[in-house]
Amino acid sequence: MNTTTSHSALPALPAAVCACEASPPHYLDSQQSLATRDALDVRVRQLIPCALVAQIWLLLFDADDVQMPLMMPIGELPHRPEHGFHGALALLHEEYGAASFVFVHERPGPGVLSVDDAAWLRALLEVPADAGYRVRAAYVAHDEGVGGFVDRGAVGVGRAVPAVRPGCGACRK
Repeated sequence: MNTTTSHSALPALPAAVCACEASPPHYLDSQQSLATRDALDVRVRQLIPCALVAQIWLLLFDADDVQMPLMMPIGELPHRPEHGFHGALALLHEEYGAASFVFVHERPGPGVLSVDDAAWLRALLEVPADAGYRVRAAYVAHDEGVGGFVDRGAVGVGRAVPAVRPGCGACRK
């Protein structure tokens, strides 16, 4: 019995990603360790370059900071969080061995944090000290791009969402 492995190219990313130098690469290395903040920023921008609908994305990472092949959209959200995601994260940690998580709060609108945005980011970044896993960052995808926070203390109402990377004139990112 012969076993053949096929290596096909990944599908093209959405047209929202520009081909300029400021744009991230048009391919995903599924085995790349995303241990640095810069590498994580690039991956998030590759996956969600700007907001289309209101939802939260959950990305899972293994102990080597490699993104696991599962991205979970969480939709139909209240304006402010009613509770955290710690029960779900603990289950994903236990069941799939996810060592860390990244959230992307996708919502159309300007790149300035509202009261609701700040409440969501603080809730997403909060993890019990003895959880056994960590939340590496919580990003906001908005009309003009994407930016992230790693510290609850940096989240403030009226604050501009920090840009992940400089943009270009062609893609306006």
